[in-house]
Amino acid sequence: MLYKTGPLPELSELDIAVFDALIRHVESHDINDSSSILSYSDLTASVNRPEVIPTNVGYYLGHIAEFCLALNIPVICSVAVKKDEKAPGGGYYTAIGLPSHSDKLDKEVEWVNNLKATYAFKDWGDVKRHY
Repeated sequence: MLYKTGPLPELSELDIAVFDALIRHVESHDINDSSSILSYSDLTASVNRPEVIPTNVGYYLGHIAEFCLALNIPVICSVAVKKDEKAPGGGYYTAIGLPSHSDKLDKEVEWVNNLKATYAFKDWGDVKRHY
């Protein structure tokens, strides 16, 4: 069951392509898999749209995060990470409302908790009805 907390932001065709790729990834992996996270480059390869590249995928992830927050569901963007750091970029923390002055441990705890919630959430198919 989804809990809408306000008006849903509109998603573009490319936002939806990225969202669908994230949902496919989460539905086909387990939190305990070493491949539970997805690098920005692997995500964009999965989207397979020339307009979506690792250096701009954060733009689409921000829209998706806003959409998830409006539905009061886990922010699926937690799955997408920087390849070299194996953690989300700074835009992820801004999108989820974590203050920019938060320390590294607070950020990591918030990210891991959201990653666990993302994999525990089983209604991703239902989310698609909303976009």
